[in-house]
Amino acid sequence: MSDAALLTIPEALRAAANGCARIDFHLEDGVQSRTAAEILDRARGRAATLVERGVQPGDMVGLVGSNRPEWVEWAYGIWLAGGALVPLPAPVRLRDREAYAEQVRSLASAMTCVLVVAEPKYQEALGPEGTLAWDEPSTGRLPTQEPPSLDSTAIVLCTSGSTSMPKGAVITHRAIAHRAGAHRAGAHRESSRAQATWELDGEVSWLPFFHTGGLLGIIIPIYHGVVAHTLPAARFARDPLSWFRVISEVGGTGTGAASSAWLVALRAAERTPEGIDLSTVKSARFSLEMIDPDVLDLCVTAGARFRLSPSALWSGYGMSEGTGISSTTPGEGIHIETLDLDALVSTQRAVLADKGLTKRVASCGRLGAGVELRIVDAAGDVLGDREVGEIVVRTDTMMRGYLGQADSGLTPDGWFATGDVGYLANGELFITGRVKEIIISRGHKYHPEDVERAAAGGLGVTQDRCVAFSKPDGEGEVVIVVEAVDGIDPATAPGVIRRAVGAAVGGLVMEVVVVTPDSIPRTPTGKMKRNEARHMLQAGTFDLAG
Repeated sequence: MSDAALLTIPEALRAAANGCARIDFHLEDGVQSRTAAEILDRARGRAATLVERGVQPGDMVGLVGSNRPEWVEWAYGIWLAGGALVPLPAPVRLRDREAYAEQVRSLASAMTCVLVVAEPKYQEALGPEGTLAWDEPSTGRLPTQEPPSLDSTAIVLCTSGSTSMPKGAVITHRAIAHRAGAHRAGAHRESSRAQATWELDGEVSWLPFFHTGGLLGIIIPIYHGVVAHTLPAARFARDPLSWFRVISEVGGTGTGAASSAWLVALRAAERTPEGIDLSTVKSARFSLEMIDPDVLDLCVTAGARFRLSPSALWSGYGMSEGTGISSTTPGEGIHIETLDLDALVSTQRAVLADKGLTKRVASCGRLGAGVELRIVDAAGDVLGDREVGEIVVRTDTMMRGYLGQADSGLTPDGWFATGDVGYLANGELFITGRVKEIIISRGHKYHPEDVERAAAGGLGVTQDRCVAFSKPDGEGEVVIVVEAVDGIDPATAPGVIRRAVGAAVGGLVMEVVVVTPDSIPRTPTGKMKRNEARHMLQAGTFDLAG
């Protein structure tokens, strides 16, 4: 795509202000709407306030708060002021205000933020120094200044930190513009215009704005001049069915979340099905974490009750550092392969099987436009089809590097090692795990998801209630932490888990720890933080059940 066809985020907002673009915020106390013209008008006032506070072009500005109109107004205000947005975490519950304040201050310092704009309830925790309440009235006028270029920093994304301390991925306006173009190209991949509406109009999302998926949900609609619907992550956390209710009320055409979120919402819909109608959904996306084939099956069976078409299901693969790597095609469904688990753990080859110990893996589809991808071994040598190794990518949407890091994370010719493990088969990408989370026992490599799925199945609970990882200082031993929910007996659960895991995965030496409900650390989108759980076990900070 030539530079002439690319717009910076402020240019996209100004262009959208002349059209029909709109974001509807489905809050606890009702719906608030903001047209692109209204966002532009309010963002100019926010930008003027930032300039009055000393923000200059190129400065990093932190933003923390719920999925509300104010968040969007301030985000676009930061861009209009020439600054770079640093989305900061806004947990649904502030259990430990001091620990949260320390986390955000540390992140803001590491990301070189000159100011942090905060929703009042979060500013109370952070304190007044270096912060600005987002209900601060805007009184000034935005002075004329040099607009950001395509190569200016637009966003610094704090990586999830599920296996390490977060780093700041520097994303340019050019990368965002390419991402917006990739959405348009994907929407027109099908010849039928009726199927070309996916993810461009009527998208419904509860993903927090500080997460990559949530942030794109308030940017892509502006680039394409369409209507999007959002609800607070806290509303989904309290009432998962609110997600499906909003889709039903507005006739949403597209939506997406992690397998764990789909599972929670589908279970809630089965209990209270009244008024749920998903027949308008043309794009039901699985992303953010490894796809659970069992949840896909549930989407087909339980989803039929709510008129969710199986053809609407699709999957995608991406990351904060380079969004939009691959996707399946809406309308074609998601291809699932059944693999020989013994071959996978012993030889790292994806061998198809229909008996014995097996593992099901869902396709993440084919590469998007402008994406190059390789599977490599530990030495960096490129592997062939069905050989399992680390995924490395090069793409137009790739970050410029990590903020303030001597190691940009990119090779001189632009390749990025994702840390994800997978394989290619007939041009489709399959993800099997994370490099840093692989459990090595007796020379075999196991993925924690397989252990967690088996443990949860044995106990009859959802997979997000179990987390597995290598035992600290225990070579070859795996620890399984399970939350005592749904009547789980801490005395008998270890035996049940050992038998279930042994039958499904094989002979692992394992320790089982039963903890109180909601003890396992998770990201705001529900992804388990295995490395943090490992450190909690080592530090003895888990609350044991029984």
